[in-house]
Amino acid sequence: MKYYLTVRGKKMLSAVSVMQEAGIDYMVEYGMTDCVVSDACATKVLEWNGNVFSAEIVQSVYFASLNRSFADIRTCREYFPQKGQ
Repeated sequence: MKYYLTVRGKKMLSAVSVMQEAGIDYMVEYGMTDCVVSDACATKVLEWNGNVFSAEIVQSVYFASLNRSFADIRTCREYFPQKGQ
């Protein structure tokens, strides 16, 4: 089976690739290669096998599976501490 992208699709794919590369370069440059800032992420309600999972549950399970095995999960306050505190 072959897949084809429209002209618009090719432009979107190119833009996403550039953003991803720039984001990864930025993360590496600033030493953020193994940390996820949890409250800077979002998800949505998901359904699977007849069960509906709230966004809060989806996010909690996702972060629990990543924590310490792939990345350190931190909040914005933990990652960006306020000066003088």
